[in-house]
Amino acid sequence: MYGRGVENPPGSDGFVVHYHLVRIAMSAPPLPPAPPPADARRAAVRTRDAVRAARSRVGFPAGPGIPFGGGAEVDVVEPEAALPVSGLARALAEAAARPDVRLVPGGGFAGAPFPAEELYVTSWEFQLLAAERAVGPAEMAPGAAEAPVAVRGRGGDGPTEFFRPWLVHSFAGRKGHARPDVLALVPASARSVLDVGCGEGVFGASLEARGARVTGIELDERAAEVAARRLSRVLSVRAEEAVGSLDVRPDVIVLADVLEHLVDPAGVLRTLREALSPGGRLVFSVPNATHASVLGGAFRGHWDRELEGIVADDHRTYAGREGWTALLASCGYRVTSLLPAAARTARSGGDRAAFLASTGLSAEDLDAVQWLGTAEPSAPGSGAPMCAAVEVDGPLGGEDPVGAVAERAGSGGVVLETRNPVRARVLETLLRGGLVAGEDAMALLSGWTPAGLASRFEGSGLGVLASPASGEPLSRAVREVVEARRSEGLPTDEAALAASSWSVTFRPSGS
Repeated sequence: MYGRGVENPPGSDGFVVHYHLVRIAMSAPPLPPAPPPADARRAAVRTRDAVRAARSRVGFPAGPGIPFGGGAEVDVVEPEAALPVSGLARALAEAAARPDVRLVPGGGFAGAPFPAEELYVTSWEFQLLAAERAVGPAEMAPGAAEAPVAVRGRGGDGPTEFFRPWLVHSFAGRKGHARPDVLALVPASARSVLDVGCGEGVFGASLEARGARVTGIELDERAAEVAARRLSRVLSVRAEEAVGSLDVRPDVIVLADVLEHLVDPAGVLRTLREALSPGGRLVFSVPNATHASVLGGAFRGHWDRELEGIVADDHRTYAGREGWTALLASCGYRVTSLLPAAARTARSGGDRAAFLASTGLSAEDLDAVQWLGTAEPSAPGSGAPMCAAVEVDGPLGGEDPVGAVAERAGSGGVVLETRNPVRARVLETLLRGGLVAGEDAMALLSGWTPAGLASRFEGSGLGVLASPASGEPLSRAVREVVEARRSEGLPTDEAALAASSWSVTFRPSGS
């Protein structure tokens, strides 16, 4: 049975994605209107773009009545999964040559016989890993686990095989994490807990089992419905509004992976501070933007946002240890503990060494994927008012950048300007672990690099040419990193670092 989904995004060639069971094809039965969540819509167009790019690599044609895979069909059970194009292209070609086969990825999700070898942290590393796999031997094994994505030949339901050169990264259950790492920071004596962004309430249920009464705040209506069956109370309003509805001042307030998503994190922190009971505790987790893979990718000219992770497409604030601590201090909190959740990745090892040699960042700063911390109310500190990025801008900043640009370009061409997320001024702030907000954060939220544009628009039928619209000199801090990378032979895109913004020309391919 098909679930609800996204029907025919702009420029989609009849693309339809169903986010319970997904079949991507050139045609599909119409669906009743049912608006899916924003993350499902973003996932749908990302999946479409990945399949388009993979199809173009193997030369599959497009046209009425031709399957979206061009000789093979793609079934997506979990549209939030990340699909590296190189491995997917090889799977499409293999399935087209063997019409009775059903291929599922050989790694990157629970139940796969071949693990992905390392944790997924940033897109450029995962794409590199996938490319390495795609040129290796086509080792296969019988498959039984439900995979996030499958490619089938035109024969339909044949035998299922795990295809080693193809892997995915699964984001399944991200609203239902138990978060034992965060649970360990909540005192066992806590009896009233406010969990901001509670998701489906799995974490809060662990607190309820310990005797706490948990009030959850969750704006996603579907997740809130699930959480309401697990927690004492769930409010589907913003945190600032929920505070006035609390019947008791909480002993503990939890902000697990929340602050980076907020339009006004400082305002929310100040409001919550007033709601805490005397002697209460704030428990938080935040992404670390000084991870070696994030900074290493930026110096290579990559800032490729995904649905989840450090570089997620709905993060509005980026910071390292210094920036997050300063934000909390300015809002009236004293950080009482701050622990790194470390994940050192193999492909950014050289980048890590160069940053250690040329910056003041420590090994913890470069290895931490997240900071897990606790704080207590204190006198508000000083500091300039923080302005987070408010909204994305222009066709390149929406949920479907490829469709928006294709619609605007029509049969001719179009020139757009986009901010540069890896400009030297932004990176200089991150190199000291500081906080990026306001206009600079807009570049991280909706800006593009030439490498990112080429990847996302591959197979779209649009040629992409990006040139610097304005430039700026490299600061001393950035120049020192460039020199250290050069001495280590690491790839470095100096032209990208020196550009303030890009002028991008899109033209239909062949014109």
